[in-house]
Amino acid sequence: MLIDLYTFSSPQQTQRWTSSEFTVADGAQTYAPLPLKRDTVSQGMDAAKAAVTLKVPPTCGLVLWLMEAAASGEQVSVTIARAQASTPDSGAQISGVQWIGRVSGVESADDGAVVRCESALVSLKRIGLRRLYSRSCTHVLYGPACGAALRSEAATLFYMPDPLHMALAAQPAALNGALGGGWVQLADGRRWMIVEQTGAQLTLLHPAQLDTNQAVTLVAGCDHSTAVCQGRFSNLDNFGGFPSIPGANPFNTTLF
Repeated sequence: MLIDLYTFSSPQQTQRWTSSEFTVADGAQTYAPLPLKRDTVSQGMDAAKAAVTLKVPPTCGLVLWLMEAAASGEQVSVTIARAQASTPDSGAQISGVQWIGRVSGVESADDGAVVRCESALVSLKRIGLRRLYSRSCTHVLYGPACGAALRSEAATLFYMPDPLHMALAAQPAALNGALGGGWVQLADGRRWMIVEQTGAQLTLLHPAQLDTNQAVTLVAGCDHSTAVCQGRFSNLDNFGGFPSIPGANPFNTTLF
């Protein structure tokens, strides 16, 4: 039986999964089973057509990790290999690597999560610097280039009316109005990005299932503007945008 072996790697950790119904061992490496579906892998020099989309359960460990990696700017590479495995005890015989790339985005919903991966060809075809030239800051908040000091506050979850909305036991004292773009974090490191804050009510980017009266940590967000960079973090020296870009395009206006 042909199966897929998926290896997701970052500088911090590596996860290995398989489309098989049972755990697969390849020498010293073990691949855990996961209900995972993917597009047909396309071979060729067209980088756009070589992209791969994976569909996985929204609450699996892979999705939680990739969400955390996206929030911190951590890059995760993906390797897809084909293997022959017949029984749980037979091990796997890898026939070759089918695809190599990296995770470019994660979208989660109640009925499933989508992991979008771009081929390594995209990086090879990319020319010049990767930073964007924009008015807003392009740095990842709290990342090495940003350098802002982490602003956090302890809080208690009151209840969750649904997986995307959270009600706190009290309105944040130090970070009131500063949580949009930040995240809610548990003691074990799991986190969920906050899309919007209205008093003690929080709207999350992806669904969560937390216990009532659970202790959480709130982390301040940033809209990547100069006003918030200076007013909230006093970090304007590290601002990564170009707010003084002229608003008028010289190619679309007359000189007189």
